[in-house]
Amino acid sequence: APALHQFLVLLLARPVRLRDLLERRRLFRRGPQGAPRRRNLRGPHLPRHRRAHRGPRRGGRHRRGGSADAQRDERDHAQPLCERLRHRHDPLEPDDKARGLRRRTLPAVHALPAHHRPLGRRARGSRRHADGRRPLPQAPARLAADRGGQGLCPFADACRHRAGPDGGLDRPARTRDRRQTGRLRICEAALTARFAIVGSGPAGCYLADALARAMPGAVIDVFERLDEPFGLVRFGVAPDHEQTRAIARVLRRPFDKGAARLHLRVEIGRDIALDTLRRDYDAVALATGAPVDRRLGVPGEELAEPSGRFIRWINGHPEAAPPARLAGARCAVVIGAGNVALDAVRLLAKHREIGCLSPLALERIDLLIRGGPEDVRFTPSELVEIGELTAAWPDLDAFDAANGEAALVLKDFAMRPPGQGIPIRFHFRTRATAFLGAGRLEAVETNRGALPADLAVTCIGYEKAPVDGVRPTGPEIEPDLYAAGWAARGPTGTIPTNRTEARTLARRMTASLGR
Repeated sequence: APALHQFLVLLLARPVRLRDLLERRRLFRRGPQGAPRRRNLRGPHLPRHRRAHRGPRRGGRHRRGGSADAQRDERDHAQPLCERLRHRHDPLEPDDKARGLRRRTLPAVHALPAHHRPLGRRARGSRRHADGRRPLPQAPARLAADRGGQGLCPFADACRHRAGPDGGLDRPARTRDRRQTGRLRICEAALTARFAIVGSGPAGCYLADALARAMPGAVIDVFERLDEPFGLVRFGVAPDHEQTRAIARVLRRPFDKGAARLHLRVEIGRDIALDTLRRDYDAVALATGAPVDRRLGVPGEELAEPSGRFIRWINGHPEAAPPARLAGARCAVVIGAGNVALDAVRLLAKHREIGCLSPLALERIDLLIRGGPEDVRFTPSELVEIGELTAAWPDLDAFDAANGEAALVLKDFAMRPPGQGIPIRFHFRTRATAFLGAGRLEAVETNRGALPADLAVTCIGYEKAPVDGVRPTGPEIEPDLYAAGWAARGPTGTIPTNRTEARTLARRMTASLGR
């Protein structure tokens, strides 16, 4: 009892010193009003049986506490910046698994400057030069000794600080991001392929879609000379073939999905040189089609209308001029043995239903075919449409020797009695030799005689056109320069043919990137 009494007397006699001792040992912390508060060493956000094994609250910061003497002691004995953060960075690891690229692991480097100044303490009494500039911080002399007397920071390879002639650093030291998670995420720029396609017709759009599927993420730019895309589907298909023109909804998919970019009103050779495209892109494909009408090479051919220009004018092409003589035309002559010739015949027979052809007053239509019934390239579906016309009827002589589905349809036409409306006369083994007229068409001379004509349309095919001095000769013109569609194979095949060829060409273009 006497010993306990003496201990309590001593304890109550010096309460201030005991409190200071507890504060320095961080057993007590002062509250907002200056009252002492018991410090929770376990953390407020975890259960009591787990708080002692966890750090501070996630996402938060350490709160500075204790008395002024404790805080001053903490600042004065703070570890230098370079030493405190020297081992904060673990070995760096690449983080690009999307493309399956294998890259060498980079070595860990120091990412913060080494100025050996404690954190949270500003330099007092900083001086300024006469011009108002602040002097650079002084580099400790021991840094020079550490680097062989060169006056360099131990981590100069990372922070790139050098000592100036006056002993200071060459530029102010700045602390970068202090909140490091232990590992830095490395995202190297992926190698992105770049493709350019000249022409937005079916071949160009199918190729853009095939490239986007073969190499997702590639940059695909499609350049179109006109202010409207889709080429042949928009301006080359007869306006009464709505089902064929509906393919435009399929052609626009790569642009709607953002897989390709469409650039209108850009002409290669005038706005951009082809050599510029080849320099800026990994591969260039020419999908310009066959826009030039083939010529007969007979006298007076300038009096006739080429089929390409004629169909484009009906479809509203901005560069197609109307025929020279249209109003009041009574006799029309169409030359050709393919589906384009049948399209021209059908549109002329339905001229009252088409606004731009309404000035016509046709009474007869003559179709000149150089070969016989067995040589025609008509598809049966196109011939059936001619037979279903209500404003015209097919007129041809009976024949015996013929094979093929088209010939069977023609035989059916020959067996029909004369109908009502405009007669469509089929002339087999007949070719045009001259177009007669003085300033305006009056007749078409053939190997079997002259036919009266106020309007003549030649449908004998199309030819390729050079692109900035380069004429396509096949699917692969030169290394990294390709051709698609009619520009590669000529004016043959149908629109769906371009889809199959586009997939093959896309595989060839993507495979050539590694050469």
